[in-house]
Amino acid sequence: MMFRRIGLILVTLLFVVLLAACAQATQPVRIIHAFTAAHPSFVHTPYFVARELGFWTEEGLDVHLEWTAGSALAIQMLAAGQINFTAANHDPLIFAVHRGARMRAVFQEHTKAEFVFGVPRDSAIYTLEDLKGKNIGVSSLASGFVPFARAAFFEAGMDHQRDLNLLEVGSGATAATAITTGQVDALGLWEVAFAALENTLGHDYFRFIIPPIYDRLSCNALITSDDFIARHPDAVAGFLRGLAKGTVFVQTNPEAAVHIFYRQFPEARPHGRTDDEIMQDALHVLRSENLQRSNRNRPLQNPEGLWGFVVASELLEAQAVHYLMGTLSTKKPVEYFMSNEFIERINDFDAEAIVKLAQEFVIN
Repeated sequence: MMFRRIGLILVTLLFVVLLAACAQATQPVRIIHAFTAAHPSFVHTPYFVARELGFWTEEGLDVHLEWTAGSALAIQMLAAGQINFTAANHDPLIFAVHRGARMRAVFQEHTKAEFVFGVPRDSAIYTLEDLKGKNIGVSSLASGFVPFARAAFFEAGMDHQRDLNLLEVGSGATAATAITTGQVDALGLWEVAFAALENTLGHDYFRFIIPPIYDRLSCNALITSDDFIARHPDAVAGFLRGLAKGTVFVQTNPEAAVHIFYRQFPEARPHGRTDDEIMQDALHVLRSENLQRSNRNRPLQNPEGLWGFVVASELLEAQAVHYLMGTLSTKKPVEYFMSNEFIERINDFDAEAIVKLAQEFVIN
């Protein structure tokens, strides 16, 4: 009798353990992604689409989106284990790894350099050399544009410290004031920021100067820690696959993406504008962002057009430029900075089904 009772207790305990294990197995993996901006914008629309359409829920993920004051802070938070992902340019990633951080790029988000110099169309400035000693307005002296500008001046044979005169002017109305009043001779911003300024100043206001090195570099990449990769490889693949699906959707139906953005962030909707004006301004910005995210910007390095493919040579070139400038004293192998180990899994989805979903999406 006593043995039977003990056996019953053991069976009950085993049942409880199995229930707990099953519950744990079905528990969504929590992911915190931090943007390197203080506020939501159209730059982030694939994330908002992925959240709205349940792409991450399908992957068994509980994704939380946060906003931070720039890439430096986001990289610090990632290194400290406070977040699981961020999207930043290659430069802060490279510097963080050289300082001992264990993190790497696992998804190339922007597949071309997004930074350009912009001058008024009637400006006498036409070349990079013409910018020597001129006042160039940047959103912040901690902006990702700064290392790109230094690399461009260095490659052109100019002193990247003495000849490069940068002034902090923001990226919105204050930047527009700075360029229209002559406070600065040029602006150094990302293409989407220029698209937003063109909605105010006119679509033909700017003429752009693109240094040759910018054709050999990309910008934002999704970065995660080595620790998170080791503990949650399936979650890494699922998060990035959901983002790839969101990107396909936005590329297919940007108008629907605008509606989803304003539905999630109604406070961002401009006042005093008609619905058509709001949509046209938003699409002008989103078209620029979609060009940055295209999977066809690197046909030689990524001939299959795989979403998220990280081009190793671009990280090596970015590191080499900093080494030559003296901002890095050593060089590390590229596998310290990036990995394409998830690329096949990221692209393992029915892209045609996402295109069809976007085309048939009902805006209400």
